[in-house]
Amino acid sequence: MLVAYCRRWNFRRARAMDVLTADQARELDAAGQWYTVVLGEETAPGAILEVARGNRHITTNFLDEQGRQALAYDFRAVDDERMFMGVVTRWGFGTADARSISEADMVDVLAYRADGVVRRTVRDGREQQRRVTDFHDVRVDLNWEPVPAFGDWTSIARRDR
Repeated sequence: MLVAYCRRWNFRRARAMDVLTADQARELDAAGQWYTVVLGEETAPGAILEVARGNRHITTNFLDEQGRQALAYDFRAVDDERMFMGVVTRWGFGTADARSISEADMVDVLAYRADGVVRRTVRDGREQQRRVTDFHDVRVDLNWEPVPAFGDWTSIARRDR
């Protein structure tokens, strides 16, 4: 799998900003500073990871066919070895012209707790509605992820969970 590093990914323009070498990214990682990992072809990445070790946080982003941010998994480290995927966000777009998440017609957010409580918030821009639903006793075993070592991105970049 191709791996590239940059300071950040511009989702609107679908390109890396401030490209980094692997050594530069490793230095940022060791210092706990934010950087981005682009997995796959830069023109059609399989996943885009925003890594902020200092905040004990990694967000894994997936794009749709038009290159827009369509799905994000938000992981927080709970200790030195494990991360928990606490938030899953999906964006839906009514038109091909919409380019960014601010133009999404639908935003679906699942907020997970380790005890199996989940709050789903759906904002439907077309119908100007917001629905909130709570669920209990949800299995969250797939929400746990080992804290990845630098360069070991395969597991945290899985889309199917």
